[in-house]
Amino acid sequence: MKRTKKKIRKTEALINKSQRIRVTVLYVFAIVAFLGLGYRLFDLQVMRYDELSDKAIQRQTRDTTVTAQRGTIYDRQGRLLAMSASVYNVVIDPNKAMLNKEPVEDLAQGLADILGVPAEEILEKALKTDTNSQDLKKFVDADTEALVREFLLKPYKEEVVLEKGIEKIIGGKPQIKAYRYQSVSLQPTVKRFYTSGTLAAHIIGFVNSENKGAYGVEQTYNKELSGQDGKVISLTNGLGDEMLFNDYENYFAAVTGSDLVLTIDRNIQQYMEKYVAQAITRYGVAKGAAAIAVDPRTNEILAMVNYTANGVYDPNSPNDLPESLQIQLDAIKDEAQRNKAIKDAQEEMWKNRLITDGYEPGSVFKIITLAAALEEGVVDENTGFYCSGSYDVPGRPPVTCVTAHGQQTLAEAVAHSCNVSFVKMAQKIGAAKFYEYIRAFGLMERTGTDIGRDESGTWWADSVFCDPKNQSSFAATAFGQTFEITPMQMVTAAAAAIGGGKLYTPHAVLEVLSASGADIKGDSDFLVRQVISERTSQRVRALLEGVVATGSGKQAQVAGYKVGGKTGTAEKTKEQAGKPEGTPKEYIVSFYGFAPTDNPQIAILLLLDTPSANTGVQIYGGTMAAPIVGAMLADILPYMGVEPSYSERQLAALNVTVPRMSGETPDKAKSLAEAEGLIVNIIGNGETVVSQIPKAGEKLMPGSTVIIYTTENEDTQKKVTVPDVRGLTAAKARKKLEEAGLCASTQGGFLPTGSALVTYQSVSPGQTAYRGTIIGVSFGSDASSAVEVVKN
Repeated sequence: MKRTKKKIRKTEALINKSQRIRVTVLYVFAIVAFLGLGYRLFDLQVMRYDELSDKAIQRQTRDTTVTAQRGTIYDRQGRLLAMSASVYNVVIDPNKAMLNKEPVEDLAQGLADILGVPAEEILEKALKTDTNSQDLKKFVDADTEALVREFLLKPYKEEVVLEKGIEKIIGGKPQIKAYRYQSVSLQPTVKRFYTSGTLAAHIIGFVNSENKGAYGVEQTYNKELSGQDGKVISLTNGLGDEMLFNDYENYFAAVTGSDLVLTIDRNIQQYMEKYVAQAITRYGVAKGAAAIAVDPRTNEILAMVNYTANGVYDPNSPNDLPESLQIQLDAIKDEAQRNKAIKDAQEEMWKNRLITDGYEPGSVFKIITLAAALEEGVVDENTGFYCSGSYDVPGRPPVTCVTAHGQQTLAEAVAHSCNVSFVKMAQKIGAAKFYEYIRAFGLMERTGTDIGRDESGTWWADSVFCDPKNQSSFAATAFGQTFEITPMQMVTAAAAAIGGGKLYTPHAVLEVLSASGADIKGDSDFLVRQVISERTSQRVRALLEGVVATGSGKQAQVAGYKVGGKTGTAEKTKEQAGKPEGTPKEYIVSFYGFAPTDNPQIAILLLLDTPSANTGVQIYGGTMAAPIVGAMLADILPYMGVEPSYSERQLAALNVTVPRMSGETPDKAKSLAEAEGLIVNIIGNGETVVSQIPKAGEKLMPGSTVIIYTTENEDTQKKVTVPDVRGLTAAKARKKLEEAGLCASTQGGFLPTGSALVTYQSVSPGQTAYRGTIIGVSFGSDASSAVEVVKN
């Protein structure tokens, strides 16, 4: 019995011990679990509070970006160049389409007809259920947006609403549930529009798919133009749909970007683009052409033209290449090579060669040599130079001229663009001092222009340039060869030389207009340094006026205006290197012109890259580039309000205006025409003029014939073949055109006087034109400029 009790007590002790162990373990587990839970709660509620709060808010709310309106861009006269307008992006949520069991095939077909997007493409995006957002089409206008909304509101399925197994009846009518597409949304955004298409594309630039500036002032002033996006925050349910009838919605308004007022003038830009395009056609320019106009007193950019070998782009669709080039690139079979070729072609088209590409400026650079020599006082207007046609310089072959000029004054040496004289001029300055002037004119540094990141020139080191035993680079620099600068650097330096002696940073923005007011910078903000004196600048202008009056640039003359300038013809030595002997040489011909010479208001640099040798015109800056700049100035100067002053001889050669003769008697019409120096040809026996060719207000050469009809006549609807009048005098060209039923008008600034011959006609020979069409003709100074061909 005692043993039994002992066993019982022993067993109870073991049980109690086991229970205590189990309880202890449970306590330990409970404590560990509590500590783990506590740590987890601390981690979630304290350590990760911000992160999880953000995630909760993201799941419980929807953020809708309100895109800021990008600032507007105007020209200097307040004319619109670029603007943003409200448009819509059509977006689909594939995940919602799947959850709602929407018939995406029908959806794709319905939207395809409205958006102009293939149904297959829409369907492919609608089936990407691992995403909640796919763009179906971006930037649709208000009309398209309305059509999309109308389509989405139409039910794709209807069924009777049941309540407790029976039809739900309200007002005696069964209730119908309509299923509409909810996966497609129209998101408001903005799109950039460039109102003048390709005009000034390389100054303005464009915006990319993210509405950020790319190239031009769009990129440089992207921060100012962009403004600040707004936001709408609203509550959503578990499916991501906005919860209706709740009081929670926060709206943060977008801030519109600042507007820009540019220095460019749209009309000057149009004039220059027109004549650059004509030059490319006239001279068969193979590798593009470019021109820039500035106010030389401030270096404000008035216009900038850049026609690359790939054409000019439209900022509204900047990725589009010329059709012929696109076909050529699409033919590349390797996809990677094709994509790279397309990208390279686009970047070449977008590039602004005026600020990025170096070139040898040729004789235009002699402006800088002349300015430095005058400022140093080593030459003056009485200095004489002798040119035998060549000149020995240490370390290189003799410097040569196209002809032996003999004894010359400084003015004659400048007018003749004599290489020998300019090398002697540079030697008088001295290599070290000349190198200092080159640096002072800003030719060894970036100009700092605000139209994009510009590049600097390529120069010899001063130790090479100033080597007395080898003056090759020093001598060649005097006439603009063996180094490279950008056209913008050349324009900037030349503006300082002829605009008063001060070097200014070239700039394209006059004002930044924001809600807080206008940020207007004055001339002093762009002033870099005084390089030469005002007096020296005046002397440079006077000598360069002689280049146009009697020298190599005389085809840039503009009737009624004093024009100064400098021609340039530079062989592309870099491209020539390594080519087989006998390969035709390539040239960049150029002309720098400014007017009026006593107070320059505009200066223009034109470059033609690789003109053809088979156009009947010699490949020189004076024969190709000078007449184009003259034609530009002939249009631009009157537009700018610069008053002309004509001689009697010039007045007699100017175009005359055709008077209005319709409705007059034949005798009265005849007297009106003859008063303008025109000849009248009357057709018909009526008593009143019913029509005339050309129409009133057109410009014709003096002595031209106008036709008046006193009965209805269909002559104006007839087409005739345009004859070739190149190489003819004004009188012969006018007569030949009139015999073909056409009219003649002088185009450009070089007047048809003396031995002037037609060098260009606005409609090519052999083409057809309506009877009475006015053919513009341009003139050169002599027969060689019109008919002599440079041999390969």
